[in-house]
Amino acid sequence: MSPAEVAAGVAAGEDGRHVLVQEHQIAEFVSAAAARNSGQIAAVAESTIGRFGIGEAWDQVIAVALAEIRAGTATGAMATATEELVRTRVENVIRALGPFAPSATSPKVVVAAIDDPRQSLPIAVAAAVLAQAGCEVTDLGGRVDSAAIAAFVNQTGPDAVVLCSWLPADEPGLGPIADVSGTAVVLVGSAWPESANPLRSMAELARQVLGAELDELTSTPGPERKM
Repeated sequence: MSPAEVAAGVAAGEDGRHVLVQEHQIAEFVSAAAARNSGQIAAVAESTIGRFGIGEAWDQVIAVALAEIRAGTATGAMATATEELVRTRVENVIRALGPFAPSATSPKVVVAAIDDPRQSLPIAVAAAVLAQAGCEVTDLGGRVDSAAIAAFVNQTGPDAVVLCSWLPADEPGLGPIADVSGTAVVLVGSAWPESANPLRSMAELARQVLGAELDELTSTPGPERKM
């Protein structure tokens, strides 16, 4: 940060400093993306996670920066390539975190997206957040359909399955996953409809896992979200 930004942060108090750091990290991401500098993108990702933690880094900086990059001046194929460069470099940083060792009594959680490989980065974030919170995490990725996820969950019997869907995405549907029994179905992401009662942030997912039993992670089940 520049001397002027540091001085402004000192004058703004703790909350103001937090916002200034957040805005600075977002700007650094956008700048590194505009330069197509993969090393700088990775460095900004590492510093952001170090400052905010995994969940809040996603909510407050990375997801916001990706939206700004998506809405930036680049268009067409270059815009797609730039966004994928950022997603890939950030995902590499996140998947290199840890290892987080579960205990014999750790909750078992499956993380996936329903047939949408664009969710690879949010899946990596959710898996890291849950592993850091002490869960034993199985990452199925984003190339499996709802029937395959349901079959896996019914066969292995995890405590919960976390389904990620962050914009951009087609509106997902649970399909046969809604019929699994004995496993909490937790939806997280900005692309789920409000009627599905999803969690909207990774930090919220982390707080709930750290502060509640798995059967308390979701609200009263409805037609879109089954406990």
